[in-house]
Amino acid sequence: MAGSLAAQPISFGVKAGVPFIDFVGSGPRVDGYAATGFSNRYVVGGTVEMRLPHRFSIEGDVLYRRVTYNSSFFYPLVGGMQEHVQTGLLEVPLLVKYRFAGRVHPFVDGGPAFDHLVGLKNSLVNTSVFGLSPPYSGTNSTPTSLSNSTTPGVVAGGGIEARAGVLRIAPELRYTRWTSAHFFSSRQNQVDFLLGITF
Repeated sequence: MAGSLAAQPISFGVKAGVPFIDFVGSGPRVDGYAATGFSNRYVVGGTVEMRLPHRFSIEGDVLYRRVTYNSSFFYPLVGGMQEHVQTGLLEVPLLVKYRFAGRVHPFVDGGPAFDHLVGLKNSLVNTSVFGLSPPYSGTNSTPTSLSNSTTPGVVAGGGIEARAGVLRIAPELRYTRWTSAHFFSSRQNQVDFLLGITF
């Protein structure tokens, strides 16, 4: 029974891990804009893999992470604005994977990915210099700092895969380069450690 399960061409499982790079590059800029970002320190999702001949396979993941993003604008003699953004990031990589021979299989993978904001919430406060207009506060779903709700990218990664009964356990280090940023100061480089468990 265990051997027949291990030989199945399609496997399903879960992935979980942690990001190594903060979502937002913090600090003020000379144009009056500053930002700070806090990624919740986890990535979680599901995975499906179809095995091909010659140790190749195709993998698709759906990964989720939660992000809090604060930004502020200040213009001399005019006023400023502060934003507090909360959103989820839904990431879908589509990868080609190659396993090397051995009892424990090193592997490399790569391919395209797509990232989309979900559950976007924004609260803001506007203030003016010298009190020329009353402060304004409100909420909306289109932050001023938003650049792109969806962005494509390219993934490259590598790790090792070991078998434990009918399970395959695969720690992996994965790098993603997004072609555009979601927000003014969000990073386009992403490095994650992921642990995959499939059966």
